[in-house]
Amino acid sequence: MKKILIMNDLLYGGGVEKMMMDLVNNISSKNYDITILTPNKDRFNRKYYRNDIKFMSIQGYLFKENNMFFRACNKILKKINRFICISKLNYSNFDVAIAIKEGRIMKFISQIKAKKSLAWIHTDYEVFHWTKNSFGIGNKFGELECMKKFDKVVCVSESTKKSVIKIVGNPQNLCVKYNPINEIEIEKKSKEYIVEKRSSGKTLFVTVGRLTSQKGYKRLLNTCIELNKEQYNYELWIIGSGEEELELRKIIEENNLNNIKLLGLQENPYKYMKEADWFICSSIWESFGIAIQESIILGVPVITTNCPGACELLDTSVNSIIVENSQDGILKGMKKALNNSDLLKFYKGKIKYLSEDFKLEKRIKRIEELF
Repeated sequence: MKKILIMNDLLYGGGVEKMMMDLVNNISSKNYDITILTPNKDRFNRKYYRNDIKFMSIQGYLFKENNMFFRACNKILKKINRFICISKLNYSNFDVAIAIKEGRIMKFISQIKAKKSLAWIHTDYEVFHWTKNSFGIGNKFGELECMKKFDKVVCVSESTKKSVIKIVGNPQNLCVKYNPINEIEIEKKSKEYIVEKRSSGKTLFVTVGRLTSQKGYKRLLNTCIELNKEQYNYELWIIGSGEEELELRKIIEENNLNNIKLLGLQENPYKYMKEADWFICSSIWESFGIAIQESIILGVPVITTNCPGACELLDTSVNSIIVENSQDGILKGMKKALNNSDLLKFYKGKIKYLSEDFKLEKRIKRIEELF
């Protein structure tokens, strides 16, 4: 049995966490002994993982007082905690050490001694190179050198791989593995009872994601303002939470967008997605687009902005409408769907066949080959 260490900054929350959950919960418990490492202790979200999964955290004792002296002490203690954790991990004889996220997580795991080391990259570096300061400001070679320490650096799409090469350089160990998606669990959860009911006779658009600038929800609401002025008959459900929530609620209230509902973070978003006529992705950038592929699994056609990572596995003749990555593009895409009811019937009929490339077992097997 191989011992595997996987590190992430969170256990539950966003797309990376969802990918980690699907991976960890579905790889063989007979062949792999899995430990998940996080910077801070998180007992609450362990419920989302199998009972045989082990958990560790870097966090040790820290002072709770919040003044200049104790903040300085905590800074020193954090360094000591990291040193102790690295030492402990290096004596644990892991067969595989995995950084499931880029940036600081990758930097930390690069220090761990294991028979094999892997790192994941989920970000389109051309659009949002958020990791550049994790390796020292002005040290443009630090990230590339860190990547070279791994046996493989896994990119979640071909477009992600191209962005790494263009912005950071080519560490010569990049490969592409699509994120596993548990289509059986998605179908099962989509059948659960839903309290929120859609309005009769209205076309329902649903979107799922963190309420951040990346997801383009402000421009989506601005699109809805235009649609409402022209008296289109539709509603929109937005599922998720994040730093833009208050601002989005303000836009909805000030513009009387009564057909728009912010439903918050849902433990089971699939039962809401299943209700939709269309799934809409208004993102400015996406490296993979898990929610998009989940909607296709549920038989819900997609309207998405042209984000290379999100569009890589989409087929415009079967499951999606891809629009210009702008507010005007979103507006045209929604109008196209609203003006042509036969378009929905066409996609609903075509989307029933699920490509083998979406199947969980196949994607898990491709990842296990790296171990």
